[in-house]
Amino acid sequence: RPGGTEVCNGADDDCDGSIDEGVQSTFYRDADSDGFGSSANGTTAACSAPSGYVSNTSDCNDGNASIRPGATEVCNGADDDCDGSIDEGVQSTFYRDVDGDGYGNAGGGTTVACFAPGGFSASNNDCNDSNGNINPGRAEVCNGVDDNCDGAVDNGAPANGASDDGCDNIDNDCDGNVDEDFVALPGACCLPCYGCGPRGIGPCGSGVYQEFQTEFRCFNGNLQCRAREDATCNVGAECF
Repeated sequence: RPGGTEVCNGADDDCDGSIDEGVQSTFYRDADSDGFGSSANGTTAACSAPSGYVSNTSDCNDGNASIRPGATEVCNGADDDCDGSIDEGVQSTFYRDVDGDGYGNAGGGTTVACFAPGGFSASNNDCNDSNGNINPGRAEVCNGVDDNCDGAVDNGAPANGASDDGCDNIDNDCDGNVDEDFVALPGACCLPCYGCGPRGIGPCGSGVYQEFQTEFRCFNGNLQCRAREDATCNVGAECF
């Protein structure tokens, strides 16, 4: 009737010649049918949502049903949940890989991303990031270096043909022993002694072992001049 209250029902309730004027709602196109609309794709006014329209305009990408409010954020360079942030909470930390061997080191710098950028790696356990031949993936070599970054040097490395004859207190052939193959060298030193029997046995007075009676032996990586097994103290002689 004239003067009646217009309600949204498809009828001219107040007899003014217009139907549902002032009481319709705005609905937004939901192009990807994910339940969330966008004003960018068009709107319509109606009493209830027509097919393909919804009452909200919160979809930030109405061309992709996987992108909508409430969606799970994944690391893909997109704002999947339409909260205004991209890849929040799902990125990974990558570590600078200076020597390009596939293993990084935290000391060289880090970056946060979905995938490792060039020059970065997901690992941070390279113990020498300036040498591509030293990393956790390498086999240990008998070379006095921790090739596989396990914290030990030459552990389990096969012998490299070297012999422990250098008197350097180093396990050159990686057999677990040091200097075990060293052969005594002829000496050139004069040693004070006391006695007159073999190796100075017997109280016969002080003297010296002459140079031809001495030899160099290896002790803790150092050469030391000692009397030979058959050396006899030259009583009364002196070193010059």
